[in-house]
Amino acid sequence: MINQVQIGSCTWTDVESPTPEEVNDLNRRFYLDTYITEELPASIERSKIRFFDAYTYIVLQFPNIEDSDNQSKKHELDFIIGKNFLISARYEHNYIIPNIGRDAVANPKEYGDPIALFFHIVFKQYREIGKQLEKLDTMIEDAEDEIFTIQKKSTVEKISTINRRILDFKRAMRFHADIWKQITEVSNSQFYIRAQTEYLKLWNALEHYQEITHSLQTTNDSLISYRTNEVMKLLTVLNFIILPISLIPTVLGLVNTSISRIFIVMAFIIISFTIYSLFKKRTWI
Repeated sequence: MINQVQIGSCTWTDVESPTPEEVNDLNRRFYLDTYITEELPASIERSKIRFFDAYTYIVLQFPNIEDSDNQSKKHELDFIIGKNFLISARYEHNYIIPNIGRDAVANPKEYGDPIALFFHIVFKQYREIGKQLEKLDTMIEDAEDEIFTIQKKSTVEKISTINRRILDFKRAMRFHADIWKQITEVSNSQFYIRAQTEYLKLWNALEHYQEITHSLQTTNDSLISYRTNEVMKLLTVLNFIILPISLIPTVLGLVNTSISRIFIVMAFIIISFTIYSLFKKRTWI
């Protein structure tokens, strides 16, 4: 489906899940290179950039910012930035594009340049990702509280979920740095520089969260190991204390008199109590 809107001197054409017929229509109007017409009908797996004489072709992968099990872990936005036109292509639901469209129509001076329009779309995507990172920050704080207060079985799962989310974000955005480096080398547009700066903020935050999560995971594993060892030590000590008492029935079977049996029982109880007192003094229990 093709939607086209005129914003100042810029013609913005947005295509949702482009078909070969729609790509051919774009080719007739904008004289697209064969390389682009072959790639537009289907999404690709990585972000990249190609420079042509009349326009620049940019593919950006973004992490999924909608909390839904039915959504993929990342989604793609393709851009063709010309002198007086911008073509955007998307392959999954993206609520940001319609919002940008309404803002652009209302503020043509701010959005009327193709590079400016491209920047606002990317900037908005980055800002929404930033909001997701704020949620990760809250999850990390909750996991930390659980680790150092009451250990829950869900703590391990929570840390694993945070780690997986961070990896999904980094996997989707790992090639953005190279793209911004290439495009700022050939263009001194402040919009590209600002987009690069915003990306670096997100990437540094992801690195920071990953480092914190790794530390929490290590701490949690250490606490689990320590508590497991404490339980095993306590069970071993209790087994050693109970062992003399467990021998009472066997020994009593070898004795005939009641008085002897009483002394034997008392002796075993004293032995167990002595062992308990010794272990308590050594702080083994």
